[in-house]
Amino acid sequence: MAGITPEYSDEDEELNEQLDADDQTNSVFDTEISYVGAIHTLNDDMKFAMSDEAWADVVLVAEGRRIPVHRCMLIARSEYFRAVLSFRHSSTHPDDGKPTIINVEDSYAGIVRVLRFIYYDQVVLPQSKQTADNEAEVSTDSVIESDNSEIEDHIEEEVSDQLLEDLIAADKYGLERMMRLCEHAVCVTAANCLEVLAVAELVHAAHLKQVAMRFVQTHLAAVTARQKEFHRFQADFPQLLQELYDSLRDANRDEYLLR
Repeated sequence: MAGITPEYSDEDEELNEQLDADDQTNSVFDTEISYVGAIHTLNDDMKFAMSDEAWADVVLVAEGRRIPVHRCMLIARSEYFRAVLSFRHSSTHPDDGKPTIINVEDSYAGIVRVLRFIYYDQVVLPQSKQTADNEAEVSTDSVIESDNSEIEDHIEEEVSDQLLEDLIAADKYGLERMMRLCEHAVCVTAANCLEVLAVAELVHAAHLKQVAMRFVQTHLAAVTARQKEFHRFQADFPQLLQELYDSLRDANRDEYLLR
């Protein structure tokens, strides 16, 4: 069953371009920019800045790993970090030359993706997605096609999980554009629609919630057939389930009136 991706107005089309970034690594220091004989862009400079520890004055700590970053970038781009650093500045002694340490609860890979967006405005998809797209075209053999289908399902799930994680992180750190990019990129399927619905409700992503609701209504049999996920959704989100039932009832009533 094919999934669906939220549709947006023409003014949001530029957001799609951000999802085609060539650089897909997940390490802060993997990017090296050559400045010899090259005309570099602002984006190149920001990638270099992210990989350069020399002027870092803040250290984020995630899963015990230290990530040197720049206060000015965090303050300029993130409402969350702006508030945290402003509070630290007003409640501590004058700068003693030591970097400010901020512990974050996110995964290391997750906060690195947030930082990549903060520094050079890109949302990073798993590197394996592009690889899987290429491998899926290799053979027409039925057995291999079946294997490729399983691989694609796994990659689709991996991409969905990462985008939902990034959507939650973007909401936490006050990165509205990152939220919109992630919301736009999520593909809603029978396997993930209930999780998408729950996350959309959590971060107040109204359009994504509407898309997930519509998907569940249209593919109700396939969704409820996944009993484990559906029962967990019933237990964890009774209010959302009631909203879904109300929506189904209204849709059926409208259909009856149109007959």
